[in-house]
Amino acid sequence: MFIWAINKDGKRVNINNCRNTDEARLDGPFRDTAELGLRLVPVFSDRKKRHFRVYRDVNTSSGSSDGMSMEHFVAQKVFEKRFCSRESLWVKYHKYEYSKCPTVKVDLKQHYDECIIEQSIQGFRADLLLRDSKGSAPDIMVEVWYTHRCEPEKINSGLPIIEFKIRSFDDINEIIRNWGLIESDISKNQYKVRFFNFRNGRNCFPWAENGDDDSSYVPISKR
Repeated sequence: MFIWAINKDGKRVNINNCRNTDEARLDGPFRDTAELGLRLVPVFSDRKKRHFRVYRDVNTSSGSSDGMSMEHFVAQKVFEKRFCSRESLWVKYHKYEYSKCPTVKVDLKQHYDECIIEQSIQGFRADLLLRDSKGSAPDIMVEVWYTHRCEPEKINSGLPIIEFKIRSFDDINEIIRNWGLIESDISKNQYKVRFFNFRNGRNCFPWAENGDDDSSYVPISKR
């Protein structure tokens, strides 16, 4: 839920300071404070806490919102915004499919310059697609797990996939934290971030670094 928004005059407003009148709605259009390009509308329901909800237009470049939850939609926008606005986006994953194995890390921004929402690839629909416009690196599908996991057909396609799980808006900011996306402990069956088709020689990046040596990177927040 959003409790802060920017009104048409460029001022920050709190939902609790908005009156439940047509005048409050006319103070819009509202947009999000993180500059994600989200259009917000005030909600004054007696059954729910006051908040701004995301207005989704199926005709926008964000792709169709049919059947998509607000959390899923916002997670896509947050990832796209952070990818495009950051100098670096590191990922760190296990080198092999067993517990306590070595990890490797890659700065995706050094090899990818496009992040596309709801993009088709080889007959599949990616929540987000990371692409190198020069064609030097394989495309990466980024999948948001909110209501369901990544489909087995996608995983079996052999395409590199990064999947991150969200349950609430708090998870959206937690998952893409500090210096990037870190794969969950693969010895446990409780995942927040998973990497598929990155291991055992398949789509292994020749530029991947030793993930157990964290001396070569600076957290994104400090860049």
